[in-house]
Amino acid sequence: MRYAYSARDRDGKLQRGTIDADNAQSAADGLIARRLSPVRIEVQPAQKAGKLSYQDAGRLLSELGRLSKAGIPLETAVRLSAEAHERKSVRSVLTAAASRLADGAGPGVAFSGLSGAAGQAVSAIMAAGERSGRLPEALAAASPLLLATAKFRERIVSLLLYPAIVSVTALAVLIVFLLVVIPALRPVLEGLGDDLPSSARGLLVVSDAAPVVLSGFLFAALAGILAAQSPAIRRSMARARDGFLLSPLGFGLAGTIETALFARLMGALVQAATPVGDAVAGAAEAVSNSVLRERLLGSASSIREGEAPEDALSASLGEQHLIVQACRLGQRGGGFADLIAEAGATLSERAESRLERMAALAGPLIILALGLLIGGLVITLFSSLTALPDAALA
Repeated sequence: MRYAYSARDRDGKLQRGTIDADNAQSAADGLIARRLSPVRIEVQPAQKAGKLSYQDAGRLLSELGRLSKAGIPLETAVRLSAEAHERKSVRSVLTAAASRLADGAGPGVAFSGLSGAAGQAVSAIMAAGERSGRLPEALAAASPLLLATAKFRERIVSLLLYPAIVSVTALAVLIVFLLVVIPALRPVLEGLGDDLPSSARGLLVVSDAAPVVLSGFLFAALAGILAAQSPAIRRSMARARDGFLLSPLGFGLAGTIETALFARLMGALVQAATPVGDAVAGAAEAVSNSVLRERLLGSASSIREGEAPEDALSASLGEQHLIVQACRLGQRGGGFADLIAEAGATLSERAESRLERMAALAGPLIILALGLLIGGLVITLFSSLTALPDAALA
């Protein structure tokens, strides 16, 4: 349990902070052991786990790696990084980690309160570096990979931004056409009576159904947002999404991106003298896809129990996966870590190339499909209007 305290030091200055203890008396004893005189001790309210982005995580590990190599204690390095960070949420996360380090917790435990894939990766990398005794090397090896992942995710957003804008714009035009234009022309179209083409009759039916369909979608979206407030439902929805992204219907892009990060980080940790099982576990924590992360963590457990890396990873990734092949070659011919890192680099190139092709095709295809749809509606409408003079003469 974490307690917030106020205490005076030997010079009489008031100090504030937090301390982990089983009860208030144990917290007081811990403060006295630090030569502090407790003034006030109370249970600290539970806080939501802090969340780091890949950018934050990469910068943090880079800073801590440099400061650790310079001989600065990790607690001091974390506090310096906290003071220098511009985001208040990240500062609070790092300050809490520094407090845990001051209380005697190890690096892995000190950062275990972080949420999200990047935060969990930081905790796992800290723990792996602590176990190997080469924490500065592990931090230095992992930081550029997390920064590269952040840049790659920014690139994904930028590539998908154009198709998203085109889709939203076309959808807005379609909604205005069905909800505003068609209802305004309804009296004129209905005035044609039996001369109204069947396609125009269908267009009126679609216009009538559009408000109901749109309301249904909005209601479903609202229900989904409300349901997602439940942690259990949110986890189920996230798992279903992650499973879909790994399936062929998800084009396999998510799996390629995630395994690329996993392989590069695993290789970097092995190069930093981290045991293979711990390296697999640490790299798996950086994977944001929950389904794939669980599979890889299972492989890490198998490796720790003595199973060969290529056999354990083949159960998660498949027998012919590039990472499995790299493991097999590395075990036979040496250069295990280098081959794994190279496999990750190759997967990153494949993912980026596939993403660029998809983004290049998505925009024109969306424009073509929606152009045909809206163009067909407009042609149907005006073909009906051309029948007005004949109807008037009749």
